[in-house]
Amino acid sequence: MIRVGQLVVGALLAGALQVSAALAASPQETLVAELLQIGQPGVAVQISGSSFDPTTQSVLIDKLTFGTPGQGDIVDTFQGVTIVRPQRHADGSITAERISAALSELNIHFDIKKISPAMADAMRKQHEAQVKAFKERQANLGQPNVDVPGLDQDPTLPADEVITLRNVAFQRVTLPATRLTIKPDATLTEKALVVLRWMRGVSAERVDSPEVVLVATQGKSHSDITWKGRWVSGMHGLSFDQAHMDSVSEAMEFDGKTLLSAKLGTSDLFGVNYGALIDVIDPATDRSQLPQSATFIRSGRMEDLEVDMMGAKLIVGSMELSGQRVRFAPKSLIEIMTPIFDASSSFKANPEPTVRSMIPAITGLLAQIDSATVKDISFTHGKDVRVELGSLDLHALNESGLGSYAYNKLDIQLANGMEYSLGRFAIEDVKAPDWDPLIDAAIMAKQSIAKQDRGRFVSKLLAGLPQLGHLEYSGFEFTDPAGNVSSASLDLRARDYVNGLPRYVDVALRDFTTPVSTYAGTPTGQWLVDAGIANVNYTVELTLEWDTAKEEFYLKALHLKANDLFDAYVDLQLSKLPASILATPKEELQAAIHKVMLSGASITFANRGVVEKAFEVQAKRMKQDPAKFQKTVANGLSALLPMAIKDKDVQGLLREPLKTFLLDPKSLTVRITPEHPLTLGEVASFGGVDPKYGVAALHPTITVNQ
Repeated sequence: MIRVGQLVVGALLAGALQVSAALAASPQETLVAELLQIGQPGVAVQISGSSFDPTTQSVLIDKLTFGTPGQGDIVDTFQGVTIVRPQRHADGSITAERISAALSELNIHFDIKKISPAMADAMRKQHEAQVKAFKERQANLGQPNVDVPGLDQDPTLPADEVITLRNVAFQRVTLPATRLTIKPDATLTEKALVVLRWMRGVSAERVDSPEVVLVATQGKSHSDITWKGRWVSGMHGLSFDQAHMDSVSEAMEFDGKTLLSAKLGTSDLFGVNYGALIDVIDPATDRSQLPQSATFIRSGRMEDLEVDMMGAKLIVGSMELSGQRVRFAPKSLIEIMTPIFDASSSFKANPEPTVRSMIPAITGLLAQIDSATVKDISFTHGKDVRVELGSLDLHALNESGLGSYAYNKLDIQLANGMEYSLGRFAIEDVKAPDWDPLIDAAIMAKQSIAKQDRGRFVSKLLAGLPQLGHLEYSGFEFTDPAGNVSSASLDLRARDYVNGLPRYVDVALRDFTTPVSTYAGTPTGQWLVDAGIANVNYTVELTLEWDTAKEEFYLKALHLKANDLFDAYVDLQLSKLPASILATPKEELQAAIHKVMLSGASITFANRGVVEKAFEVQAKRMKQDPAKFQKTVANGLSALLPMAIKDKDVQGLLREPLKTFLLDPKSLTVRITPEHPLTLGEVASFGGVDPKYGVAALHPTITVNQ
């Protein structure tokens, strides 16, 4: 779109023009000459070989040059220019049935050190810090001599670009009546904004550019990009109805070594509004007249992306986008970002106000994406890594949060024989971060948190963190030479957030399987081997409730199932559990936990064969009959319990329930119902005193086979 202005108006960023008298033989040529007189003196316009064809009512120009070759930062040259039926209208606007050029070449010299020394200095310092961090990271990994071409090149070196278009043509063009005027002392950014504002009045029914080539050079870096089969229809100012492209190819080199090659197949965009982006950036836009947000891209699709980069290859089958919007902040992005690069500003001394306005402006720039889908993704790095992904799907991303994000059919293979696969992963109902309390928490953390302020710090942190509604995966499997780890599914749901924490959390982890080798070297591992169990399979389901306002915590209906051998059900009720415990230092955590109070608990053990398996393993070690050995232990509890427990009251509490359970092992339930809540510190202390005191305080009851 910028090329419309370049072709008709001239050097867009160069200032103004001096038009030679070579173009003034006919009214149409006079009109074109007037058209070129769009700015103040400063940049020469050279015209050669102009004529008027009365048959087609066309002004023909052999060569048109804006700027002086060898001088200045921008020189734009057009050859074989044809302007068909130029006409001025009563409102001052100018139209042409067609404007075309056989060849257009734009030469740009860009020197950030001249344009903005402060920005150049910031870029250089950031680059140096990134290079230092990279080298330190590689040294820590034992790879200090990794060769990364271009790593040490100064990013502020002057850059040159040449953009070439062949057979570019604009159909039914309208140019605004207002003259394009650029102040001689305007900065590059100011010049660009002036041109973009003026171009809001430019329209064209269709723009064709069959081939566009960009060649860029900076230091030892060289890149070229070629676009083919480009056309745009329904261009109105800085928006268009549809843009199409047959293909794009790109190659990047450093010091003659290929760094990257890429290509993209067919792509189409519909309903694109660059004007909305300009309104986000431009300080001159009247923000009181803007809506909260505006559409940037109505929809789009791209196909067949391939990228090769230093031994790695990425392939993407297709990408689709729908309903992308931008949000307008109270200030323009330029106004928000300027203090960062302005040496005279107070940003370094007090960055907080700028950061508070900058973060939501940047994160909210893309206010909404209705949906985005990427399909058929693969990544390889030689023979070391292979990754394949069926699809990525995103829905309802906006300033409030995220509706859903999911990926399907992920497979990873590594050279060491490890493999990882996941059928599906998804998150849903995610609330966006609240940046003000997060910044407050960051400031508090930087200044060190006083003991009395820990609760306030946690409150700020939790209030700012994103909130997750739902997470799930299915079909997980990890394989390495030691064995397989797999899980049928995980389902986590959180709801009713209070002060940044979910009041309710439901978790279901189903069929999580690990090999026995995971427990190698432990008594459990040896028992599993002796029991003939090759893999351990768990299913866990639970509901948590934490009312941080009342400082009450409930573990409800914890269900643990293992290898179809047993089921366990747990309920737990705690009080005096504040959210501030999350900020307690490690050295003080145990004391804080001991202050938490136990109100009640219960555990039910349902035998599905593990008891028989345990007696079978032990009987085999002792060379006895398992059934007889089980009866012997049950009937001998009167003699066995005193070996483990000295208190006779506790022995009496356990003897009959355990005997009944061992003779007929179905279920065993233990309930703790203290008369008043006990601190966890008190509960922990019962192990060091006479057990009868603990029994008296906890009021345990045991029921069997009910």
